[in-house]
Amino acid sequence: MRVVIHAGQTKTGSTALQKVLSTRADELPDHGLCYPRRPGDGLNHAFLTPLVAAPEVWGQGARSLDAAHIDGYRLFLEGPFAEEARAARAAGLTTILSCEGFSAFDEGSLARLRDVALRFGERPEIVLYVRSPAGRFLSQLQQKLKTEPRLIDARTFASRAMRTHAALSAVFGDAVTMRTFQVSSLVGGDITRDFLDFVDRDHGLSLPAEPQRANDSLSAEAMAALWEIRRADVAAGTRGGPRRDARILAALRAEEADLPVSRPRLREEVRLLIDHRSRQDLRKLRRHFGIVFDDVDYGALDEPRPLPEAAAADLAELAVYDAGVAAEFVRRVRARLAGGGERERAAG
Repeated sequence: MRVVIHAGQTKTGSTALQKVLSTRADELPDHGLCYPRRPGDGLNHAFLTPLVAAPEVWGQGARSLDAAHIDGYRLFLEGPFAEEARAARAAGLTTILSCEGFSAFDEGSLARLRDVALRFGERPEIVLYVRSPAGRFLSQLQQKLKTEPRLIDARTFASRAMRTHAALSAVFGDAVTMRTFQVSSLVGGDITRDFLDFVDRDHGLSLPAEPQRANDSLSAEAMAALWEIRRADVAAGTRGGPRRDARILAALRAEEADLPVSRPRLREEVRLLIDHRSRQDLRKLRRHFGIVFDDVDYGALDEPRPLPEAAAADLAELAVYDAGVAAEFVRRVRARLAGGGERERAAG
C-alpha cells in the first residue's frame, strides 16, 4: 500500500502538522490513514534517526542518546512498529512518516529510511516543503534566540533546497514532491490541510477552520527584547535553562498585547544578500517546480551584494524593529521575572 514520508525542511510548519497527526492518530484509520507512534516519544518519527542515519546528521537530540536508548528504539522498530506496518498493509491504509530531520540525511541514510518505509508500502513517496531563504533564516534566527544568545551568520546562509532534492531523488527517484511553504500557496493557508490534500483529497478528516500554528513568531520588538535579555543574562552570569526560557517567552507574549509591535522582518540589505546567495536554487525551484516565493525579488538576484567583513554582532544589523518599544519590553519583562522570582521564593 501507499506510504508517504514528510521530510520537512526545518521551519516549514512540521510541528503543527505532526501535532494534528499524532493527537488524532487513533481516528486516522477511519479515514484510510495510519500515523504510527512510539509511546512517550514526541510527535514525529525522529527515533528512526539513530537507527538509519549517519551520526554526523543525527542532530543534538540523537547525539545525546546512550546505547540503551538506541537499543530500545531498535527493539521498538522490530517489534510494535513492524507489527503496525503489517496491520496497516493488511488494512490497505496509507501510512505517513514525518520528521523534518529527514531532509538533512545523506543518500546512504535515505536508502535505509526507504527500507524502513517499504515495510508499509511498495513504493515510498517523499514530500519536501521549501520556504523562501530569507523567511527560513528569520524563523531559524527566532528559534535560536529562544534558547541562547546567538545570531545566525547571514553571510553563509543559503537555501540548499536543490541539494536536498538531489539526495532525495537519488534514492526515491521520481517519487519526490516539492511543495511551497507560504500562506498564499498552501491549501487553506495551512500546512496540515495542504499535506493531507496531497495525500488524499477525500480524506474526510475534519480540521479547525483557522490554520494551526505550533511555533508562532514573536513580534519584531519582542524578538529584540529577547536578544537584549539573553545578552544581559550572559553578562550577569545568570543561569538559563528550559524553566527560565519558558518564563521569558511567556512574559514577552503577555506584553505583546499591550505594546505597539510590528511583524518581524529582516533589513533589506540582509534579505537581498541571502536571496543573492541562494539565487541558483531560487531559479531552479521556479524553473523545474514552478515554486515562486512572494518575498523574493527575482529581478534583483544577480545584482552584486557586498559581503560584510564580519558576522553581525547585534540583532539591529539583521532585523528592523522599534528600539524604544523593545526597551519597554525589556523593562516590563524584567519586572515580571523579578516578581515571579519573589513568588517562587515565598512558595518555597
